[in-house]
Amino acid sequence: MALIVNTFKANLNPVEFTLPFVDYPSWEESTTAKGQNYPGQITCRYALKEQSQGTGPDKARMVFLGYDPPSDLPKGIFDVSLQWRIGALLIEIALEEHFRQRGFRIERTRFQVFALRPVTDSGSSAVELATGISFDAKHPFKDEPNDFAVTFNWEVRAQFRASLAEKTMAQAAIGMPVLYRPRGQATGKLAPFENRYLGKVRDIDRGYAVVICRDDSAPQKVPLADLRLEATPAVIKQFEQSSQSRLGPSPILRRIQQLKHSYTAENRRNVNAFRDRLEEIRSVLGVAGTSANQIVLPLATSQEGSVSISTQPSEAAMGGLW
Repeated sequence: MALIVNTFKANLNPVEFTLPFVDYPSWEESTTAKGQNYPGQITCRYALKEQSQGTGPDKARMVFLGYDPPSDLPKGIFDVSLQWRIGALLIEIALEEHFRQRGFRIERTRFQVFALRPVTDSGSSAVELATGISFDAKHPFKDEPNDFAVTFNWEVRAQFRASLAEKTMAQAAIGMPVLYRPRGQATGKLAPFENRYLGKVRDIDRGYAVVICRDDSAPQKVPLADLRLEATPAVIKQFEQSSQSRLGPSPILRRIQQLKHSYTAENRRNVNAFRDRLEEIRSVLGVAGTSANQIVLPLATSQEGSVSISTQPSEAAMGGLW
């Protein structure tokens, strides 16, 4: 018996890349250099083990993958079958550029990339919705060194339109979880939380919110304009009840469930949710309703190349006990 999964095969051409790199005595020094000397550069870092460097602590290598890398660095040949993380990042960067050119909003986290575009009929003046996909490239099988795979997920994103600088939002914020969305470049201790969950609001004080951060550090005083309520179903429901005096089923939550294909337009549970989400993914890839079996994208790096991605989901064989 075969099980369809939301993973699509991918291959790079070529499999060897000539890319600039720089080595550092430690991982910590490479982290400092990344932030101070190469902000905005797309890089892949990995540890150089002692056995390949002789005695002493592990060193760190930073490889530059973007269009316009520094020109004053040495270059090396990197085989993606040996350095698979470089290959995975090259695939993700190519997809990022592909969706950016098509008008999607791109967000990158440590674990995946999001490509989103707004939904015009969200059904709420306070909450805006966006749909799209998240993806991350993997190297699933050690005995197939040149084969990669991309996992796609259908995404529905809700976020409050206004920051806590708006009086109504600030009044609802006490005790609520918030996202850190700075108006400018995030710096200092809060930089790792940019566009992410920061913590819960303890108090509002003269244009600032006192936030109990999720990393258990000291409470942070953050400008109200840099914070938004986290649009979870519980927060949306509570916001509607407190600020809009809305009782009963929430139309925005119903709309979210329909966009996720958890429920049908008739508000019935969708028994074909996984199939419908796969079709949405194929639609975002631009192949819904066609017989195309792959898409080929140019690499968004200083070396010419391409990535081919299957448009047919993979199948996993299930064991005999099923």
